[in-house]
Amino acid sequence: MRKSRSIIVLSIACAALIAAAVVLPGCGKKSDTAVDPTEGRPESVTAYEATQFTKPAADKWQSDNWMIQVRSGDPDGLGRDGKAKIWEV
Repeated sequence: MRKSRSIIVLSIACAALIAAAVVLPGCGKKSDTAVDPTEGRPESVTAYEATQFTKPAADKWQSDNWMIQVRSGDPDGLGRDGKAKIWEV
């Protein structure tokens, strides 16, 4: 009898802890304080920066790969600083 009471009390305590964790504000939520300055738009980069970004993934695919062409795929074209938002490598 005493053993069954302790099991019931323990299960009620566990249920209360789970309910408190769910009800407490901020549990499991990510803070929205980080603001994306680009608002989801791609950032303009140079051709060199674009190739440096793609190199680790290409090396995983095939370690002795060669880059044979880099071209701008940005419909706005290259900026005066040589940067574009879309590159084809």
